[in-house]
Amino acid sequence: MQAAPLYSKLVLEHFEQPRNQGMLENANSQAHRENPVCGDEVTLTARVSPTGVIEDLRFRAVGCPPAIAAASVLTDWAKGRTIREAERLSPEELTCMLGGLPPNKSHAVILAVEVLRAICSSHGMSV
Repeated sequence: MQAAPLYSKLVLEHFEQPRNQGMLENANSQAHRENPVCGDEVTLTARVSPTGVIEDLRFRAVGCPPAIAAASVLTDWAKGRTIREAERLSPEELTCMLGGLPPNKSHAVILAVEVLRAICSSHGMSV
């Protein structure tokens, strides 16, 4: 009997080939968060329109495969959404978008959502 894989195909795909990686040159918002327990770090740079639409979003992440995959999926999802929509994203929803995670890796999605909320807060919105 073969053991179930630790991560979903989507997590592995976004870890091995992350989308929107790097720093956005013409960003008007930046946020950084880190988890001191595990050492994961995520930085987001964003360009948000005057009407509150996230026009572009990039990330830099250091950490476990789920931390990198969560940041990649989050940036794909958030592009084109309003700050109001983005601020409502929950860690549980991001976990579902990733196809699930082992319980001991939930910190990865929490970190990604926290840094996105920091971007939202910098544009006059709060959760």
